[in-house]
Amino acid sequence: MSWYREGEELSLIHTPPVNAPYYLPVPVYESGTYTCEAVNPVSSSKTSVTVGQECAVPVLAPNVSVTHAEHPCKLLCTVERGTQINMSWYREGEELSLIHTPPVNAPYYLPVPVYESGTYTCEAVNPVSSSKTSVTVGEECAVKAQPCPGSEVTAYGVAVGIAIGVITAIIFLAVFVGLKSYGNPNFIKELKKLLIVHSDASSPVNRGEQVRLSSPVNEGWCQTADSLRDGSV
Repeated sequence: MSWYREGEELSLIHTPPVNAPYYLPVPVYESGTYTCEAVNPVSSSKTSVTVGQECAVPVLAPNVSVTHAEHPCKLLCTVERGTQINMSWYREGEELSLIHTPPVNAPYYLPVPVYESGTYTCEAVNPVSSSKTSVTVGEECAVKAQPCPGSEVTAYGVAVGIAIGVITAIIFLAVFVGLKSYGNPNFIKELKKLLIVHSDASSPVNRGEQVRLSSPVNEGWCQTADSLRDGSV
């Protein structure tokens, strides 16, 4: 003798050779079509029955616990009794997680990590009942944003970077101009003239400035660069 639900075997016994009638009970956890089949070496027979949602076991109120030992924190929802259950976690009304439990083997568990503070609700629903439990999680479970490693940039570092960039640009420009002008006689001639003019202009004598003589004899005398050039000391 065997019981089947939707073609899946649920139970099987081998009856003794005598003492009919025989019995084969089976617990019903889900709605559906159940079939009992009896087979012997010379014949077989089966009978089916349809079971509705009325046979589902009502759910027990979920039990909710919070684990602070790890980061992020974790919430665990446990349902100790019920069949054909859908279990869901919500945060402030927004669904976070959902599972469909197997038809047997209660209790059922549904964990969820906590990344934000707020009110979390675990809800258990089956065809004949529903129940929910809520818990409020504080900031101690919220995951705090951490700066990426190496992202700290100081004002000193920025200044050094800018200075290096400017120096590099100047060197590059000087090399570029030098390469462009290498072997150009006119450029070299003009450069020499520029250097001579700059040298003459930077001399106190050639600038026409007054020079104070440091000799004790001439102390107190001031002469211009022009008189020095004329030899009229």
